Amino acid sequence: MPELQVPESHWKQFLEWNRPLPPTKQTCIHDGIEAQATAQPTKVAVASTVTSLTYGDLNGMATQIASDLNRRGISPEMIVPLCFDKSPWMIVAMLGVLKAGGAFVALDPKAPTSRINAIMHQVNAKVIELSDTYNFMLPQTTDNQPTTRASQPNDAAYLIFTSGSTGKPKGVVVEHRSFCSGMAQHAKAQFIDRHSRVLQFASYTHDACIVEILTTLCVGGTICSPSEYERVNGLVQFINSQSVNWAVLTPSCITSIDHDEISTLETVVLAGERTLQSNISSWAASVRLLTGYGVSECSVVTTISSPADENRSASNIGMPAGGVCWIVDSKDPDKLLPIGEVGEILIEGPTVARGYLGNPEATKSAFIRPPVWLHRILQDPCHSSRLYRTGDLGRYNHDGSLDFVSRIGSQVKVLGRRIELGEIEHHIANHPSVRQCMVQVPSVGDYHNHLVAVLELHDKQCVASGDSSEINDLVPCKSGTHKIESFLRTKVPGYMIPTFWFAIGHFPRLPSAKLDRNKVAGLIAHLRLIGDASYGVIPANDAIGRQIAREVATMRLSQGQVLDPSICFEDTPLRKAGIDSIGAISLRKTVQRLWGVNIPVSCFMDQTARPTLIANHVRSAQEQGQGEYVLPEPDLKSALDGLKRSLDANITAAPARSGLSSGSDLSTLLTGGAGYLGQEILKRLLTAGQRVIVLVRACSISEGRERFQTLPWWRTDFEDLLEIWLADLSESNLGVDPKLMERLSGHVQAIIHNGARVHWTESVSDLWSVNIDATATLLQLTLSSSSVQRFVYVSGGSAIGQSVDEWLANARNGYSKTKLLAQALVEHCAICSADLQLGLGISIVKPGFIIGGPEKGVANSSDYGGILRQW
Repeated sequence: MPELQVPESHWKQFLEWNRPLPPTKQTCIHDGIEAQATAQPTKVAVASTVTSLTYGDLNGMATQIASDLNRRGISPEMIVPLCFDKSPWMIVAMLGVLKAGGAFVALDPKAPTSRINAIMHQVNAKVIELSDTYNFMLPQTTDNQPTTRASQPNDAAYLIFTSGSTGKPKGVVVEHRSFCSGMAQHAKAQFIDRHSRVLQFASYTHDACIVEILTTLCVGGTICSPSEYERVNGLVQFINSQSVNWAVLTPSCITSIDHDEISTLETVVLAGERTLQSNISSWAASVRLLTGYGVSECSVVTTISSPADENRSASNIGMPAGGVCWIVDSKDPDKLLPIGEVGEILIEGPTVARGYLGNPEATKSAFIRPPVWLHRILQDPCHSSRLYRTGDLGRYNHDGSLDFVSRIGSQVKVLGRRIELGEIEHHIANHPSVRQCMVQVPSVGDYHNHLVAVLELHDKQCVASGDSSEINDLVPCKSGTHKIESFLRTKVPGYMIPTFWFAIGHFPRLPSAKLDRNKVAGLIAHLRLIGDASYGVIPANDAIGRQIAREVATMRLSQGQVLDPSICFEDTPLRKAGIDSIGAISLRKTVQRLWGVNIPVSCFMDQTARPTLIANHVRSAQEQGQGEYVLPEPDLKSALDGLKRSLDANITAAPARSGLSSGSDLSTLLTGGAGYLGQEILKRLLTAGQRVIVLVRACSISEGRERFQTLPWWRTDFEDLLEIWLADLSESNLGVDPKLMERLSGHVQAIIHNGARVHWTESVSDLWSVNIDATATLLQLTLSSSSVQRFVYVSGGSAIGQSVDEWLANARNGYSKTKLLAQALVEHCAICSADLQLGLGISIVKPGFIIGGPEKGVANSSDYGGILRQW
């Protein structure tokens, strides 16, 4: 045996732990699930408060979807995106894709359109499966020929997209055999079997859901699937009502649950974040408490600890399950480290994924060939196993278990999500106001475990106006970052938005001229989260408000932060105080415990939420003798009447139209042109030779134009017909440059208003500016401009022959209400302009099923909560 840089006893121990490798299971995921359906067809596979599906139901529905997918050309190695809210139908869709031979990838319907488009472009999907709620988001599809080849164990099964440092998400491709090999080991290690009733808590885009769903079905257990509302507002009630006995949760999430409230949980796996000793102290005596560690690149689960007792270290992540682990020098994987030394965790075995989709450079960097020491240990020069570099630091203990130490580099975990800080920096840096930026997640200090953005701006006014006396000091950004944050929200999911924003005059630099990240980290670590007088002091007689502020401060202190005592008396916005979604759930429970009032989590997460506002909600419910605070509905009818009155002046002063002009210099103004329907409208206009101005929310005109130039139907002769205006429908005057607004009169002959914010959980007030104010602004422009001959408003839903009051009474969410109000506003202008014979055509278009082009027809007549559409 050649000499190694570790003691002989250590490498012999490594051989005992890591050889032989776990066997590779040459099988497909759906075969195991189908075997369960054959063995126990009447057993419940998926349970929810809405519906339950037996294994027979699930298998039958999935088979029908698979047949439809095969007819539409889906075959092995083809990727099918899935876009669903929390429901059992997502699980049906997953299995349907697998049975068809394809690989599925989950899309987050709440993610920015640009991120969804980036993923769609990477996977080159031919079919999309989605809840009919999200048809508007996706592009048209094209036909393919059916195929009959069955999937093989080495075919792709699913993809998980992680954050990428270049701003482009990375898609991890996992094969059937990789998952099945790992599942055979990790199911037993985590005590998942046919008797398990597993909570489906994780987001579909988070890799933990793969275990919750696919592992559970492969072993014959039952998936308990809460709705998004139950997941956020009633998790304890759902767990109890569905007799959930197994769950995987993040350590921060479990702190919001009192184990005494739950009687059915038997096994809890903590994963996604560093386990705290307080988690073990609180839960080890009540449940079988395990700690899990894993990465998407190695089929989710890598190690599982044994059941914890109060004496176990919180950093212990247990033994490998499905693969094996090695500890190497973090700067040189060819250097194997002895037992007990800290280094980078390498993972080897059948669970290692194929790589990153269409990204050979990133794949080569992370998925490496066997290091020199591995050849030496095995004495096998032909050994061909690949290893994955996790980017995590850990160490081996002498009993064969591992400890997790920390993360290497710029990829971090926040709330269980793996985030590439470089991706956030990439998008912030693209904003025209930003010269340079840096995003960090401090490991110590008052801003511990929160995303912190530091900006060097072109305009130094906000830095100069601060209290800082040094140009390299950090100054809190109390204003001026709103547009940057709004811009970032169009690029990345909400969990990647920094909580705190600072400005700096000039970034410190290293001798190499690179940004000195360590120095900036030191500056952040020494910043105190202090009270801000601009937020106001909570009155001494507001006992509830002050107690809520104390609870917030206590939550921060539990994270090891030292706070200025004055912050307990400042009416600081909860988001600015570091309250995230998990903190909101915990704070909601505290309010319910102290004052007996149940307040929706959305109230705590609102940007305007402060201790005094929450206290007002508590008092409001108590005064009405209610145990629950109900968000008051605004007087929408009065608001509508006010908007009508403001438009009446424009209607009265509107010039009469002389008729449609055939002048080639007149354009059509289009909003919402980047969406599925908007793209089709734009295509028809350009094909007809019409000049079109499209309002686009983008960083630059070139970026906005590129969105259309990359569409499959784009032609070079469209270049001169298309004009891009940078806009934001949520801002006054649509966020358009005033000089451009002046051009509308005399240059635009028609306005097609197709833009809207579609979000089924946001309130009327959240959606008002985009869905109502923008409509009113466009109507004012239409009425005041003599050249505009037509105004077309694109609405939704079926035609309703009811009064506005009846409409609003039947509307179930804020989106529906805002669209109804906007439609009523358009109808008012249409009636009044007709009465005055202005010669102005105002119309409302209500598309039906937006599931494909007229040449292709309806994509799928049988619906299980999802719609299939050819791309």
